[in-house]
Amino acid sequence: MVGCLILSYELSRRQGKGNCHAPPIRKLLNRIRWNLFWIPYRLGYYHRIEQTIVLVSLKQLHLEPGTHFSMEVVDSTGALHLVPLHRIRQLYRDGALIWEQPLD
Repeated sequence: MVGCLILSYELSRRQGKGNCHAPPIRKLLNRIRWNLFWIPYRLGYYHRIEQTIVLVSLKQLHLEPGTHFSMEVVDSTGALHLVPLHRIRQLYRDGALIWEQPLD
């Protein structure tokens, strides 16, 4: 199902149609986690202090069941960070940008 959600969003973006809205990131992450975790996905979240987008593999994050507001991310040093879902700005599959939420 996530493939359908992402593919329809990707196709409408490529064709310049503005009527297709991006699915909520929580919905995409749940579907990827349960159905397509073996595909190399990366997501980009906004780091407030560094004021940049940080890219991480989905294998570096943990979504606690029942938590709808944040995720835990393990950085390259092994430190654990709590990142609110509203800071997720990009989702990549095989290096291609497939979902994006612009910075305000």
